[in-house]
Amino acid sequence: MGASVTGKVSSADYTHTIALERFEETTKRDWDQDVRKSSPVMPVGGSGERSGQFNIRNPREELHHYEKEFTGYRTETYTDREPYTTYESRTKSNGNGSFTQQSVPVTKYRSVVKTRQVKEYRDKPIYRIKVDYDTYLWFEKFRRHVSGSLPHSDDQALPWPHVTPGPLDRLRHFSDYKVIISYEYDGKTKSYEVTPSTESEFRNWQPGEERILVRNNFGMILEVKPMEQD
Repeated sequence: MGASVTGKVSSADYTHTIALERFEETTKRDWDQDVRKSSPVMPVGGSGERSGQFNIRNPREELHHYEKEFTGYRTETYTDREPYTTYESRTKSNGNGSFTQQSVPVTKYRSVVKTRQVKEYRDKPIYRIKVDYDTYLWFEKFRRHVSGSLPHSDDQALPWPHVTPGPLDRLRHFSDYKVIISYEYDGKTKSYEVTPSTESEFRNWQPGEERILVRNNFGMILEVKPMEQD
């Protein structure tokens, strides 16, 4: 492992986002076998809703998939190898200076053309009924953002956008935290980015504070640690 270097938190930025979604009626199309008539249930406080499937209409036959269908056999020729026996003359010593000629069997192989029956198939189209139906789904209507940087008052939470939901709305919260640590390496000023996952974790990276960056032998940062306390 390479040597560690000391870096300093040069910036700590955040963005808080709120997305407002509304439960609205819409029309979808699906296979009749997958549609079950049911009534929608509206959300209360942004939850507890059921989309429902209602006003089912416009049944039409459409291609659903293909299946392999057997249509018969066809004759196919192919080349195979088969053994056959031939005889070769060999000289055998009689052990007394004389020799005897013998005919011995030898197995060899030859190519032959054969035929076989091969099954044939076709792609058979399978049709099913598709229908239109009404349902309710969540649709994002807009997003609001608040961005800022540390330092921030320790006794106050980081701000979020102010959004007031309606009776059929729900709010989704997204946070993005980015910390930049600057350090010197090989005579150059470099930077390393840390992305905390929570606000409490993010608040631990105050600008100006020093950190220890653990590098490997190729200069890649493996870990960021707090400075050791005396």
